[in-house]
Amino acid sequence: MVKKIFFWIFFAGTIACSLDAYNDARNLVILYTHDLHSNFKPFPVTENNTTFIVGGYARLATAIKHEQQGAGGAQNCVVVDAGDFTGGSLFQTIFPAYASEIITMGAMGYDVMTFGNHDFDFGHAGLASALHAAVKSKQKLPKFVASNMLIDNKNPLLNGFGHAYTTYPIVKTVVLERAGLKIGILGLLGVEAATYASDAAPIKFNNYIDVAQRIVTDLRQNKKVDVIICLSHAGLSKDGKFDEDRQLAQQVPGIDVIISAHKHAIIDEQEDTTFIVACGQYGRYLGRLEITCNADKTVSKVSNQRIPIDSKFVEDKHVAELIDSFEKKIDGDYLQRFGYAHNRILAYCPTPLDASNGLAQLVTDAFIYALKTVEGVNFIKPELTLEAYGHLRFYLPKGDITVADVLRVLPLGSGPDGTSGYPLVTFWLTGKEIKNLLEIETTISQDKSEMHLEINGMQLTYDPEAPRYHRVTKIDVETDKGLRPLDDDKQYRVCTSWHLLLIRDYLKKTSGGVINFTPKNDRKKVIAHLQTTCEMNGILELKEWFALALYLSNLPKDPLTHDGLATIPNSYQKPKARIFKVVKEKKEKQVS
Repeated sequence: MVKKIFFWIFFAGTIACSLDAYNDARNLVILYTHDLHSNFKPFPVTENNTTFIVGGYARLATAIKHEQQGAGGAQNCVVVDAGDFTGGSLFQTIFPAYASEIITMGAMGYDVMTFGNHDFDFGHAGLASALHAAVKSKQKLPKFVASNMLIDNKNPLLNGFGHAYTTYPIVKTVVLERAGLKIGILGLLGVEAATYASDAAPIKFNNYIDVAQRIVTDLRQNKKVDVIICLSHAGLSKDGKFDEDRQLAQQVPGIDVIISAHKHAIIDEQEDTTFIVACGQYGRYLGRLEITCNADKTVSKVSNQRIPIDSKFVEDKHVAELIDSFEKKIDGDYLQRFGYAHNRILAYCPTPLDASNGLAQLVTDAFIYALKTVEGVNFIKPELTLEAYGHLRFYLPKGDITVADVLRVLPLGSGPDGTSGYPLVTFWLTGKEIKNLLEIETTISQDKSEMHLEINGMQLTYDPEAPRYHRVTKIDVETDKGLRPLDDDKQYRVCTSWHLLLIRDYLKKTSGGVINFTPKNDRKKVIAHLQTTCEMNGILELKEWFALALYLSNLPKDPLTHDGLATIPNSYQKPKARIFKVVKEKKEKQVS
């Protein structure tokens, strides 16, 4: 009888505990973005021959507030960004001085952010300057988490960044309380992204998986968090060819949610017990992931949505005014030195032009034109002009093309002068070095599409079935008298982006030493100080975007249409083919 009474007491207690546990389940809404790339203002998108306007931070701010209200208030939400918040429009040009991106995202309601590779485009000094400017503004700011960033405190070059790091501060983890839950947040830069963050040196990044394993253990065991969110600028491509974030989920159990940045992808998948999500680039969408934290500490997904940021969202007044105040600084602080204003119309584009239909050729033609304009009577035409497709970050829409449109196409990096935009460089290489250099196209670009090259002035033939980095079969030089075979021992002038010089060590290591080149002058002497190769009249660097702006504004004008504007020729819709694959004849086996 006693046993029966004990059983019923135990059973009733179990039911009560179960009911209490059920009632203790909590829902959390995670609002997320990534790869915003300084797209403060709405921008055009063309799909199915229709152009419409999307994005804009003032609209995005309204969308964030709307979703917070729908979730029962900001106390039930966390707003995060997974990096590359800068580097994609004219607004980035004032980032070091005014921290425009950081301050605006604070006003939009972001709780926590991490860094992407492009957030180091101004180097550690530029980022330090922005962090100090943000603090000095005394505005509401997001928290920054950078879990695998490694700073050598003994390196005097990093004294300035170290001070900014602790003043802001940047932290390894953040713990928030929302919706009755303790939420642990970490931020990581992946292996590939770290190689692209060459401007960050001598800042280094520890292996993101090793760091994540240690931090997740600490968050679970010591900080007793209920949910772990990882802001991962490592990446996952939709086609499955790139899977750093999938590896993270597989090798680090205990992460509930990975916000996957870097690849500009749209992702919604589950790996074991980890949800991996991404909502695309430039703030065209706001990601909304709703999860349930159950009483047994497991996490389940309620829904994952991409909310289009379009005209249905009225612009937030405060954020719009903030954007206007930053925009006014752009002309005076940056563009004035080039003789431009952000809204100046340069040319007319009769048909949208992107990387698939001639934009890259237009850009390399612009490099040659600008170089000729700057050098004048001393101009020597480069036999080889190169641009990586990964540098083309946007397209030229149909209609009037402004300075702002041009910089959106070529916004990346900074030069030795510390100002926004990669400059052009010219130097001389031997034919043998060029042959090895173009193995970038035959091999590396097959794995990383952003490394695909636009080649101007030479024609490349390669065998895709040959061993890696040994696929070039023939290179011909375009001359006024036709094609001429590349001479291994002869020197040729090359024009390209400063970025190619920044990644020389990466190219050499990746190719096992095959892609190894030494920039020389026309007298075959090694250039000791490479920054001297990118000066324009000894005063300004010849920026990639400026070269394109200069070329566009000097294209032939059409006096009958488009108010006599310079007009991009339709010939760019069918660019000249300069890269060819060896086609091997397939012989069928004869059956007797």
